[in-house]
Amino acid sequence: MKNLILISICILSLINNLLAQSINYLQLNAGKAFKDIAQENDYIWAVSSNGIYKYSKQNAQLTAHYHCGNSPLVTADFNTLAIDNNNVKWFGSADAGIIRFDGNSWTIYNDTNSILNGKNIKSIVVDHNNKLWILCSSDNLITNLFSFDGNIWINHSNLINNPILNELPTSMCVDKENALWICSLQSVYRIQNNIITNYNLPSYGINESFLSSVVSDTNNVKWFSSYNNAIIKFDNSNWDLIKPADTNNFFYGFTNLSIDNFENHIWISSGFESNMEFSGITKIENQSFIHYNTLNNQFPFYQTLKVIADQYHKKWVATAIAGVIVFNENGLSLSTENIGSKERLSIFPNPATDYITTNYSINDAKNLSIYKINGQQVFSTISKINNQTIIDISNFEKGIYFVKYQYNKEIKVEKFVVN
Repeated sequence: MKNLILISICILSLINNLLAQSINYLQLNAGKAFKDIAQENDYIWAVSSNGIYKYSKQNAQLTAHYHCGNSPLVTADFNTLAIDNNNVKWFGSADAGIIRFDGNSWTIYNDTNSILNGKNIKSIVVDHNNKLWILCSSDNLITNLFSFDGNIWINHSNLINNPILNELPTSMCVDKENALWICSLQSVYRIQNNIITNYNLPSYGINESFLSSVVSDTNNVKWFSSYNNAIIKFDNSNWDLIKPADTNNFFYGFTNLSIDNFENHIWISSGFESNMEFSGITKIENQSFIHYNTLNNQFPFYQTLKVIADQYHKKWVATAIAGVIVFNENGLSLSTENIGSKERLSIFPNPATDYITTNYSINDAKNLSIYKINGQQVFSTISKINNQTIIDISNFEKGIYFVKYQYNKEIKVEKFVVN
């Protein structure tokens, strides 16, 4: 009898293990319409037409839901969000302006108490000086560009000779040189030190329109997506047009791009109509497009609007009708204990102030990278003493950082805190 019980337990354990290995996604708040998503430390923030949601990265559990009934919010309809260098959250609404949340208090900025020309916030980004850049649309559909450093508002729309408001701006990003990039219908704008450069794509041989998103990677290369299922790459010298060979599987367009700085991939969301069947999410890896969608049953959701990757190799997907999807193409785990194999990099002291020391020598310093919690790479002096590696963090801001390193051809990530 004991042997039968033992065999039954082993079989159940094997079944559970096989089931766990086969699961690569988890659906949260199904049926809700989400528009944007961002990460802060060990949390994910997402905005929707039903308020603001906060999730735990480790266990994918909802930890907070802010709406008009339980907070000072005057709207529940949000388009976008950004998290600044002090972990202050900035939420762009569709009808009430920008809402600032520092974890305790809420502040609202719109056309009644600032120079904003309306209440419909299209896009928000934060530059390296912790200044906000905002695209704001008025009731008459005029979109202007503003900046806010916490004290002073500036209207930058007069920088643009061919007004960006006529080009329907869609997305912004800040590159490594702290230049602001804005994409629109057929043009790309670069703004730095009050100097604007206008890149009209057809003049560079890029006959793509309806640009939907722009991001800048760790090599300062700019990537653009379009609703015409194209990716445009600009290495600061040359423009290249990239289209997947099976582009016809994406009739409804690429909606957004994001950089996975932990694994050096680009993720694409796609689909902006309600009746598509083939959209989902796509990974660009070594110049190849790898699709996860209903066609291959690896991602049975569509109309995705944003994908971000966290330090635990999970992808968080904002969808227009299916809630937030937590996804890992290699199998989903809700624990941070299995990031790598048993060989782990030890970091001490942790928390630290001036330097950290690792427990063994990293033979090739090129295989070690350090990132902020938002995925931005930071740089430091790395030295080696005997079998240890010393990393200078004296110029780092307070917060959580991640060391990405390669060991036996395996990419691993470890966390440390600067205080």
